[in-house]
Amino acid sequence: LDFIFGVSCAEKWHGLNLLQNSHHYGALGRPGKRAVGRVQEAGAGVCSNPFVMVNGTIIGHGVVSMDTICRDLTTWDTLNLPGSLQKPTRTICHDLRVQQANQVNMSSATKVALLFLPKTFDKRDLYALIAGILYLGDSRMSVGGDD
Repeated sequence: LDFIFGVSCAEKWHGLNLLQNSHHYGALGRPGKRAVGRVQEAGAGVCSNPFVMVNGTIIGHGVVSMDTICRDLTTWDTLNLPGSLQKPTRTICHDLRVQQANQVNMSSATKVALLFLPKTFDKRDLYALIAGILYLGDSRMSVGGDD
């Protein structure tokens, strides 16, 4: 089970979460919220904690600023977040900006999938290809990597 938290102020969010759940961060959290925020803004703009134990269940969560998620969904700067949202997801908290950006993302994903599909195909082929766009250029997949 994976969660993506879109937040308005990542540094503030990490500060509060470090107080309540410092064990989610390991060594990354020791320098504090500013350091976590700087790490988050490097690369894909997401601070990922993939193996967090909550009530006996391992979950993963990523924290991203709302501006970053909206930009990445519409421009595919990294395909990290767009690829995650091209898979079946459930939205817990709705935000109009993110919904609109994700519509652009899904439209783009559909267009890319149509370029790869044969002249005739079924819905299952289309959905499988859309959900797999994230992995098309991922060299880890050729050696058995997993997300």
